[in-house]
Amino acid sequence: MTGWLEDGSLKLDVAAAPEDGRANDAVVALLSRVVGVPRAAVRIAGGASSRRKRVEIEGAEPAEVKRRIDAALEGPKRGG
Repeated sequence: MTGWLEDGSLKLDVAAAPEDGRANDAVVALLSRVVGVPRAAVRIAGGASSRRKRVEIEGAEPAEVKRRIDAALEGPKRGG
C-alpha cells in the first residue's frame, strides 16, 4: 500500500504484473485482507484494464473501510 492522494483516491502498489488480470486479483486480495471482508465482497467496478480502478466493497461502511486502510498505512504499533 502506498497512501491517499490529494484527490482522495488510494494509491496501491502490487507486485503482480498487469497481465491476465493478475494485478486486479492482487488489488482485490490486498483490500480484502486490509478491510477484513471476504474476497468475494471486493470487486473491480470500473477500470479493470486501466491503472486507475474503481473498487466496490460490500459488507463494510465507508468510514470503517477508511479507518482500516489508515491503520494499515500506519503499520504495526510499537510498544515502549
